[in-house]
Amino acid sequence: MNSIRVALRNIRKEAGLTQQYMADALGFKQPTVAGIEGGRVTTTEVVEKWAELCGAVIEIVRPGSDSLRAADPELRAEALEVARLWLRLPAPIRASMAASMRAIVDATGA
Repeated sequence: MNSIRVALRNIRKEAGLTQQYMADALGFKQPTVAGIEGGRVTTTEVVEKWAELCGAVIEIVRPGSDSLRAADPELRAEALEVARLWLRLPAPIRASMAASMRAIVDATGA
């Protein structure tokens, strides 16, 4: 858990965001954000939202899930770059693009 707290603090600082900004965006009080950065256990959803707010990508590997860690390094690098670019898009555009991609997958049976 130590590496998660360090990563969360680092990506927040690299994004130039304050603990107060994160607290407001996540619906917490500032001491809660400080606690998360200090090692307080939090949810996967909070970690994912935190990364999104900071414009970062954090790969969370759940037991039994496929992971990019085992993938070809070039494929992994491309997937992470696509994720970074995706997070730079405004939420309404991401939602529209995701719906379009789902429709294409459904139509082609891919």
